[in-house]
Amino acid sequence: MKYVGGPGDTLLASFSGVLLVVGGSGISYGLAAAEELVRKAVEGASTVVVLDLVWCVRYSGELHPMHVYSQPTTHRRNADCLTPMLPIFTSLLAQAQAAGLAFQVTVFHTRAAIPARTCGAYNLPAGLTLLTGHPSLPLRLRDLVGRTQQGALDAGAGSGDGPRGVLVGVCGPVQLGEDVRMAIDEVEPDVQRAVGGIELIEE
Repeated sequence: MKYVGGPGDTLLASFSGVLLVVGGSGISYGLAAAEELVRKAVEGASTVVVLDLVWCVRYSGELHPMHVYSQPTTHRRNADCLTPMLPIFTSLLAQAQAAGLAFQVTVFHTRAAIPARTCGAYNLPAGLTLLTGHPSLPLRLRDLVGRTQQGALDAGAGSGDGPRGVLVGVCGPVQLGEDVRMAIDEVEPDVQRAVGGIELIEE
């Protein structure tokens, strides 16, 4: 693993795969990075073939949209963080699909189970998933590495180009950053080499 630190001059669009792991308000960083990568994919100025955004938020109250708007204004922000993001996610996912970029968004509510009626209340676009609990970052990273390696090989078929590495960006609590570093360390050196290396940015 190569540790980059802050974003600096790192060119997100120069990698083959990008995993963005954010907690709470860290979505501002994750969304900005995802918007940049989708825009560059549309422009044909990116080598990224796989992009995953994992957003971890605390589950506070019922997440049903109608429940949210029946609450006092002071409680709305904590009661539902997904509803105002849906149009943005939907647009980005559609743009990514049109550009041939494999983009998916997963939102984890980490504090309590989400009632089935709540999940059904959202009209989630393809590529956006709402789950309960904490993400298994080692499994998610391995899955992304595998899809990146295959996607990069398919994209470079006939040219001899291989994968150009995976970038993992994290923004959130200290523990989240530690979990991401541990997930990267669990990936065997030969697997990391085969995908072109794994680099970490902590925002």
